[in-house]
Amino acid sequence: MMNTPFLAGSAYTLLGVFLALYMVTTAIDVGGGAIALWARWRGADGEIGESILHYVSPVWEVSNVFLIAFFVGTVGFFPGSVGVLGGVLFVPLANALLLMLVRGLAFTWFYYVNRRSWAAQGIAAVAGLLVPALLVPYLTASDLAGRLGAAGSQALLYQPLTLALMLVAVTSVVFIAATFLAWYAARAGEAPVAAYLRRVALWAAGPTIGAALLTGMALHLSAPAHAASAAHWWPLLALVGGLFTVQLVWLWRGVHAGWAFVAAACEVGLSLAAWLAGQWPYLVRPALRATDALVNGPMYTALAITLAIGLALLLPLLGLFYYLFVIRWSGPPTTEHATGG
Repeated sequence: MMNTPFLAGSAYTLLGVFLALYMVTTAIDVGGGAIALWARWRGADGEIGESILHYVSPVWEVSNVFLIAFFVGTVGFFPGSVGVLGGVLFVPLANALLLMLVRGLAFTWFYYVNRRSWAAQGIAAVAGLLVPALLVPYLTASDLAGRLGAAGSQALLYQPLTLALMLVAVTSVVFIAATFLAWYAARAGEAPVAAYLRRVALWAAGPTIGAALLTGMALHLSAPAHAASAAHWWPLLALVGGLFTVQLVWLWRGVHAGWAFVAAACEVGLSLAAWLAGQWPYLVRPALRATDALVNGPMYTALAITLAIGLALLLPLLGLFYYLFVIRWSGPPTTEHATGG
């Protein structure tokens, strides 16, 4: 193919956009479910739980659209990586898919059949938190797949780098969800709920920072080449740190709730960009480069056009969806809203 590095880089960037969108939207979704369970266990269910479920109920499957596009695009753009990554990722991805199914069933039972079921709400919340944790091995496979081989699918889950990223996934989804829901509650005029959710976000900030530091240490020890490459993108990481600091100040003072969430979303995108830039140009270090795994010209063109058009349609539709189900619904949740009426 002509200009193969450019085409491979463009595909890699497009997939990164889909992955970042999935990470933000699914964090709000599964993190909200976990916070609702925590509030109920602490006896603060009432208005807090209803406010969270009021948001989660119509959007709990939206994020999967971006995940499907990401994996379809990965296989389509880089079919040469399937044989290497497919084997080592089989166990974590199969378990993640199973947990998605379990969470969907439990959430449906809780939301539409029995709102008092502790078991259904607990299963939905725990399964939801575990799904991102079981998807993050995709990020570590680039560094560890060559070392572990196809037979190391289960072993991938217990690598220090994978475990550190799992911890980041669990803590950050709670932090991002609490930040978003604090804005949602503040806009709806639910000041006590917004204050509670800001406290949850501030509580989750510490473990999130600690998990991120552990990930940096694990990356340096497990994949020094990746760490050295990512270090060249330190301005992105410095910007993440600056945004995170400003966001914490806003949360502490209870101001600029919407901008606090925008900062959180930017932090996700910038952190992922630094991670993926550190991996480039390898899909599996050091054996497989993105240019070596790239699909042929006609297929590349068809897939690139399809995904680009899909993204161009998804973004405004996602905005419309959030406007209809989140922004337009202001004020404390009513029984009609809470039942999807």
